[in-house]
Amino acid sequence: AQTKYQDFNLNLAIKHAIDNHAELSNLLKDISVSNANFRRSIRISHTFREKKCRLRLQNLTRWYSAYLMIERVKRAYDR
Repeated sequence: AQTKYQDFNLNLAIKHAIDNHAELSNLLKDISVSNANFRRSIRISHTFREKKCRLRLQNLTRWYSAYLMIERVKRAYDR
């Protein structure tokens, strides 16, 4: 079992990797900005509902939230 200290270090390492990978960092920024538009668009909201996906917002202190945000957008448009 991981300790809170190990979780914190893992989170910092992944955040550092994301921040230093320009393409991934830009993707996360674009998805975050688009989230507001997704919620306002009836057509896009319907797409997410059809795929049984809920939009996720990124929590900057949790790397896994970035993964979930990307995964939900990908799942909505893959099928």
